[in-house]
Amino acid sequence: MAFIAYFDASGGSGQVANVVAGYLARVEDWERFDCDWRLVLAHDNVPYFHMREFAHFKGPFRDWQGQDGRRANFLARLVGVCKDHLRCRVSTIVLINDFIEVDQEYPLSELLDSPYTLAARTCAGKIREWMKANQYDEPVEYIFEDGDTDFNLGVLRKRFQSDGFSIPIFKPKKDEGGIWLTPFQAADFAAWEFLKAINRAEAGLVKSLGDLRKSLLNLSTIQAADGTYGKEELIRMCKRIGLPARSGQ
Repeated sequence: MAFIAYFDASGGSGQVANVVAGYLARVEDWERFDCDWRLVLAHDNVPYFHMREFAHFKGPFRDWQGQDGRRANFLARLVGVCKDHLRCRVSTIVLINDFIEVDQEYPLSELLDSPYTLAARTCAGKIREWMKANQYDEPVEYIFEDGDTDFNLGVLRKRFQSDGFSIPIFKPKKDEGGIWLTPFQAADFAAWEFLKAINRAEAGLVKSLGDLRKSLLNLSTIQAADGTYGKEELIRMCKRIGLPARSGQ
């Protein structure tokens, strides 16, 4: 059966970075994942997992303050479900101010429209590399959460098509019955953690692995392909693909 990759984003305009993150698995893997993820939720009597609400004690987590052990065990069980059923995690961080600065020298925005488009396309590329490295020659569906607005959908679709990917699909976080889709919950978890990590790094709070949040370190035990575009990486990319500098540069 075909592979499906689900993605969510965090950050965007006005923040340090735009992060796109998600997971790849076969259709039947996702079915087993969905069952086990919902069992974890049911164990703690919560209808869904949303990292922002969890972190700030909102929604179904409003009464979890002062329960650090419960919170840690809950996240560990969710990570365990990901490790049990999902083949690979991918993520891409694009530092927004660096994108804006390099865009003044190279026509990044004309080619890629936005940091989100670059992050999404790079995630798809990482999945293609993973598929090739693991000798899979099967189609992949790329499904993105449709609540992210910091990009031009037409440019993203054109970029995917020109790079040989299937046309990206956009779906809401909830199904028609109002039930939160579990693959997007996992992708939201990863995207939020990576944005939190880059915010801490930019603030000088991350000096070593020991300074990273335990939940992010646990996520990093999953087979993964992660990357970051800062100024140096963006300039290197422009030169590698032969993108000419803007006139006068």
